[in-house]
Amino acid sequence: MDKPNDEIDIFEFCSRLGETAKNCAISVLIFLLSIVILVFRKLMWIGAAALLGVLVGCIVFAVAKPYTVSSLEASTGGVENTVVIDHINKLDVKQPHRLANALGITKEQADKIRSIKAYYGIDVNRDGVVDYVDFDEKYNPEDTMHRRLRSFVHLEVSLFDESILPKLREGLLRYIDDNPYVKSLHEIIKAQEEQMLVAVDNEISKIEKLQMSQLNREANRLDSSGTTIFMTPESENRTFSSDILELYEKRHELEKRKQLFKNTIVVIHDFIPSEEIVNTLAYYLSKSVIALSILGFITSLIWQYRKKLYALLTDEDELTKLAQKK
Repeated sequence: MDKPNDEIDIFEFCSRLGETAKNCAISVLIFLLSIVILVFRKLMWIGAAALLGVLVGCIVFAVAKPYTVSSLEASTGGVENTVVIDHINKLDVKQPHRLANALGITKEQADKIRSIKAYYGIDVNRDGVVDYVDFDEKYNPEDTMHRRLRSFVHLEVSLFDESILPKLREGLLRYIDDNPYVKSLHEIIKAQEEQMLVAVDNEISKIEKLQMSQLNREANRLDSSGTTIFMTPESENRTFSSDILELYEKRHELEKRKQLFKNTIVVIHDFIPSEEIVNTLAYYLSKSVIALSILGFITSLIWQYRKKLYALLTDEDELTKLAQKK
């Protein structure tokens, strides 16, 4: 007997739910339409502010120096890139004399440098390859899915004159190599890797001697017919082979690092001169027009409701009520 009533209740519920969704959609559309109408009413203010933005953008473009951006990617080997990146970011381009002394360039060349900044590389899928550079510096150490690569450095410079790029490159690499702490770390790592290389060679020699000794013993064990009898299990032979291969792989890796990381930092992708100007007229216009258009719209609303705002700000009772609500 309850089934028909249950069906009626479900039908009514679905109807009400549909009606509510319909009313919500209508409310959203009315709200959006109201905003569009409001913007159209304020087009005169927005247009005037946009024209002012064009004027401001042109003035800033005429005053500003054009600059280009170039980048270099490098590896620090065993030295933690945190030390190198922090060392680079301590360079102050606002003090040309100190910058020139640090990089071994002239003050005139230092004046042509707009910025120098080093960034970390982020590995998303933990495969040891850089997935993106943390330009926004938003890396979260608590995010276990992403990690900073420990040896990658992305170095970016913006210049008013690219003719100084070779001298700047030379000065930056020398600035890193000449840092006493970085140099000490590099020397310690080189000594440790040299010791490891000797240890690997010793282990390879020991295993080769054991394997040769084993082969000699097996060669001396002959049956009556003169056929060699191998007494050592095959698994032991395979173990020797796999151990030697692993040690040789380790040795090759150490030799490769020894050849690559003779200096503290090794360039992977070098600076490439760029003829593309960053701060073009379009660059300044896009920023100034958008910013002043929004400001013009806000100003028009303030002007429209100026009397109410003034009354609100001068009415102590209203301000007290607002403070109590907060």
